Amino acid sequence: MDFVFLFLLMSIVRHAIIPAITSRLFTITIALLSGHILLDYDQSTLLHTTQTNIIQSTILNQIHPSFQNQPLVSTNSVCSSTADSYIVHFLRPLVRWDAVYFLDIAKSGYRLENQHAFFPALPLLMRFVRLLFDPNHTMCHEAANTVAGLMISNVAFVLAATALFRLSKQLSFRPNTSRLAVTIWCLIPSSIFLSSIYTESLFAFFTFQGMLSYSRGNRFQASIWWSFSALTRSNGIIYIGFFIWDILHHAKKWQSSFVFLVMRSILYSGLVLLPFVGFQWYGYQMFCVSSVTTRPWCSQTIPMLYSFVQDYYWNCGFLKYYTLQQLPLFFLAFPVFFIQFYTIWHYFKSDPKRFMTLGFLTDSKNSQLEFGQSKLLPFIYLSLFMVFYCGLFMHVQVVLRFMTSQPIVYWFIASRLNQKSVPSIVKVYLYYCVVYGSIGAVLFGTFLPPA
Repeated sequence: MDFVFLFLLMSIVRHAIIPAITSRLFTITIALLSGHILLDYDQSTLLHTTQTNIIQSTILNQIHPSFQNQPLVSTNSVCSSTADSYIVHFLRPLVRWDAVYFLDIAKSGYRLENQHAFFPALPLLMRFVRLLFDPNHTMCHEAANTVAGLMISNVAFVLAATALFRLSKQLSFRPNTSRLAVTIWCLIPSSIFLSSIYTESLFAFFTFQGMLSYSRGNRFQASIWWSFSALTRSNGIIYIGFFIWDILHHAKKWQSSFVFLVMRSILYSGLVLLPFVGFQWYGYQMFCVSSVTTRPWCSQTIPMLYSFVQDYYWNCGFLKYYTLQQLPLFFLAFPVFFIQFYTIWHYFKSDPKRFMTLGFLTDSKNSQLEFGQSKLLPFIYLSLFMVFYCGLFMHVQVVLRFMTSQPIVYWFIASRLNQKSVPSIVKVYLYYCVVYGSIGAVLFGTFLPPA
């Protein structure tokens, strides 16, 4: 037994951990060199002016009475020591765009409406990790939280790689396919975002772990992992679809009555939804119950702060991004949309009857392909839903980050790489991943769009 465990551990280290760490070192190095050698496009992360603090304090005082007469910036937020200042300066190329929001939330909590677009798992973990290496708060907030956030994202990336490797093997993919799937995950075009203070790595880890537990038949454990994902990003709630899938297919291997199955699936779905609902309740209490002025969304039939923030502050909504001005970003997002639909199309071709009947009718002869297994069907539907949602309701360039936690493309490309003749589209996509992943690290490090 010890020999088997050691063999599995060495396999994970060789095929998941080492490639993940290597890819992180490569990506981070590019971003750091670019940020320090080239001129930044936007210097907003360096500006912590008194004027900005006064404006934000005024807004807070008007919205919520608990903030009146309180300083916006704590006395330990300014990096006065040479060591802290050097840390902040050195890591600055990795602190871009949304990372600034997470740093602020980790330092001061949620104070403004637009901050509620960012869920609390990452800021809470940043506070916890900081206590591990700076329990006495000797470092300034910016330096300590930056280090904590980068540690979390990069460790989570490595853990996500191991979870993806184990998930692939659990779903009966060949060892070489499982290994290649991890390699492709390490080469994704949005690679730099998974090494910055963003939620993508953490969310992918929780997602893959939930999928692994689900594939092993442990629905309760899966619901716990996916509840963590819902505490990390709003789209974590869509994983209740797996429990709906169980109800549709009666989950025979559970050997339980249909009524009990439905009740258990509802319970597990509730666990996944709980963090999202709780975060909305927190926002409602903050801006609708305890606030001096009532916000317009508070009087809605379902007062959901997240939907309001996405619409009002980020201009997200049905076809809102479909303007001539955003056309270049559609071209940027096209490769990711294309490979997703190309992957789904190939799975569809393996057994159209199965795809169109939600798996109730199958052509068993064509369902024996490695990337044609029936057990992959809920993963295919999940990715199809997410691609359509991103394309219709979100900023389309976000698809580069949004789909990183969906493994079907990694499995499809890996399975095609095992063939004697690799399709040209697969080769082109891999070149795109390497080239744009490198260019993206340069753009991110110099604060250049898109993000």
